Amino acid sequence: MASLEQNEIIQPLSINKNKALWYLAALAALALVMLMPLSGLSVAGQRALAIAAFAVIVWVSECISFSLSALTIGALMCFLIGFAPDAATGKVIGLSGAFRMAFSGWIEEMVWFQMGGLAIALAMNATGLDKRIALGIVACFKTSKGVLIGIILATNALAFFMPPVVARMAAMVPIILGILAVFGQKKDSQFAAYLGTTVATMGNTSAFGLLSGGSMNPLVASFVEKATGVTVSWFDWFIWFYPYTIATSITLYFIVNYLFTVEVREVPGGKEAIKRLYTELGPWTAAQKRLLLLATATILAWACNNVLFSLNLTCITLVSVVLLMTPGVGVISWETLQGRLPWGTMLLFATGIALGMMLLNTGAAVWFANAIFGGIGLAGFGALSAIFVFALIGILLHFGFSSSTALCATYIPVAIAYIQSSGRTDLSLVGIPLIILIATGLTILVVNTPNTMIAYNSGTFSSRQFLKVGVINALVSMALIQIFAATYWRWLGIV
Repeated sequence: MASLEQNEIIQPLSINKNKALWYLAALAALALVMLMPLSGLSVAGQRALAIAAFAVIVWVSECISFSLSALTIGALMCFLIGFAPDAATGKVIGLSGAFRMAFSGWIEEMVWFQMGGLAIALAMNATGLDKRIALGIVACFKTSKGVLIGIILATNALAFFMPPVVARMAAMVPIILGILAVFGQKKDSQFAAYLGTTVATMGNTSAFGLLSGGSMNPLVASFVEKATGVTVSWFDWFIWFYPYTIATSITLYFIVNYLFTVEVREVPGGKEAIKRLYTELGPWTAAQKRLLLLATATILAWACNNVLFSLNLTCITLVSVVLLMTPGVGVISWETLQGRLPWGTMLLFATGIALGMMLLNTGAAVWFANAIFGGIGLAGFGALSAIFVFALIGILLHFGFSSSTALCATYIPVAIAYIQSSGRTDLSLVGIPLIILIATGLTILVVNTPNTMIAYNSGTFSSRQFLKVGVINALVSMALIQIFAATYWRWLGIV
């Protein structure tokens, strides 16, 4: 500690006036909701709703970092809920009880499942296996349209091995830049936008079909399990939603080809020129081979769980993470892994689960859902109409949220509560929230998610070009959701 004081000068944190105003607005919203006369809502429920209002403002405005916001929300839950009376007993909940509620997200299985997926993704990036898989697929094509197909296939393939969407973007962006060089095209070309907008859009498109495909999937699965008691297996999710991922991947191919007229049809030198990108990676390393075997075995274990055997999904993942770091077998050390893990993201993820469950457990989500959706008579809507309304609201909300985790943590519990209050008791209690999740992942602006920003920062497309792709893709995807809800998902009984 002495060396730290001698060698480092701690500077005071700077204050941004605009962000300070947003933070004051969040505190004002917190106080306003707490003081409003809201009938039919318990004290704890009203305070939970106030904390949610605070969370929405700080998450939308990003006036403080997501990590700090998660800690702040946890502290608010401790003190505001801790001094609230329990609706059942009338006794004060207490700080210890509120603390367990505020940080209960850390004991949720899906938090550790997500952390395990992040560890596998970091190991793949550290060994270069992610680029080897992606380039190996893309190198099978030589025309511009063929390369586009390769990029779509590669991004979907990486979703199995690299759960975080951001990690997939980080792997794919250097590849499209290398392809541009091979084709002799600049970053401001139509061909660059053709590839760049596809990669940016495929980030979330590749996430929809797999429980492990993105951070919001296990988050919502956790909400659903707590609310309904139904555990959604990796295989169930795959059967329910991977056909939709295939459909949206195909429609994206046609959308991008419709919007962009590329300057070059075929790479000079044919397929061999693209293969040179792959050969530049060098021969397979022993670490890459071990990691591919381990990652493949993990995916197979996920898929076979509750089909061939019944094990805990998170425990399977943790065994894989242990093997990743085991000397002689693994490919990455704990020192390297813990330095690269996004602990702030995990804190937000755990806090999001705790906040969502607090909204459900205190009755705040049901009260708010009835207040908002009851006014438009949503209870009288059929399943297809209700899905459309919920999905449309989810898309619109994404204009304000740059974090899908933050959006799902506040919106999906409200949707679950309203579906429950409508009297449904079948599997649609599980299926409809997951379908709504798909819509919240549709991106129209480059600032909607960090993964689209990574692709945008490559300089291969403009925000206006992405807007065109995003709008058309959202419209087509919404149509596909309705088609699947009327046919495939209804046949499966989840609508």
